[in-house]
Amino acid sequence: MPSHVLIIDDDRDICMVKKAQLELDGAFKVTVATEPRKGLKLARSKQPDLILLDIMMPGKDGFEVLKELKNDIETTSIPVIMHTGVDENESRQRAVELYNEDYVLKTADRATLVAVITKALARRTKY
Repeated sequence: MPSHVLIIDDDRDICMVKKAQLELDGAFKVTVATEPRKGLKLARSKQPDLILLDIMMPGKDGFEVLKELKNDIETTSIPVIMHTGVDENESRQRAVELYNEDYVLKTADRATLVAVITKALARRTKY
């Protein structure tokens, strides 16, 4: 059965490209939310295996969303990978402090993205 990945990113085009990349070989089923609030709602209702989360979004940024996910008993155990165009040490450090699983740039190729997700999912099944 494919792992369920929820992508939360305000850029619809990025969402569709990443969805197509991840669903290519059938290993992942992808749900997309282009608004942070909708993403939080879907995380609670769908209980995905992993969340791919953008940082820079209008309304609530990815750090606020991550904090809400980790403070909610229903979503705290879902691994979150920050998926962003921002490659700054400060952003990486803040993400680590908020207990994200990993950090991958939007420019990463499909193989890198799949490897990061697979690694995070493997860590989740160990515990």
